[in-house]
Amino acid sequence: MLRRANLRDSHAQNDTGEAITPLLYTPREQGLARGNTRMMKPMTAAAFAATIALSGCLSGGNSKSAENAAAESVGAANPYLWRATLDTMSTLPVVSADPIGGLVIYDWKTYEDAPAERIKATVYILDSRLRADGVKVSVYRQTNKDGTWTDAAVDAETGQQLENKILERARLLKASELS
Repeated sequence: MLRRANLRDSHAQNDTGEAITPLLYTPREQGLARGNTRMMKPMTAAAFAATIALSGCLSGGNSKSAENAAAESVGAANPYLWRATLDTMSTLPVVSADPIGGLVIYDWKTYEDAPAERIKATVYILDSRLRADGVKVSVYRQTNKDGTWTDAAVDAETGQQLENKILERARLLKASELS
């Protein structure tokens, strides 16, 4: 049986001879250690009831279509913007794609007509709705001088033009699905 330890009884030692501080158990803790489950049953029942009640609140009590539920889900990227991003930027190799967070990172790509230049892009899908401000494209450019890649300026309109192409493709995808 566990007992409340007295601080003056600190004569216990471990294998190396160091003093071990005794554990202090309250009468309630001793009861739980002996298997006293009188308090655990009501607590478990209350937790189970709360889980059921909350699951009813989260469902909202009405039936929504899967499309509406997906569009309203927090943190999920718009599926049309997601697909349009992958289609529009298909010539660049994908490094990382996170459909929940709405982030696509593309790797460096060199084109045959400009071998001393390479580009990469990152696309951020910022909203779960199909909106004009729901996508952001960051474009990076490097030039090769004497075997060393150095950062170079990117035309300010390049990212905006890519955003417009992605939005245009997303609208087409949505329109084709609705008809």
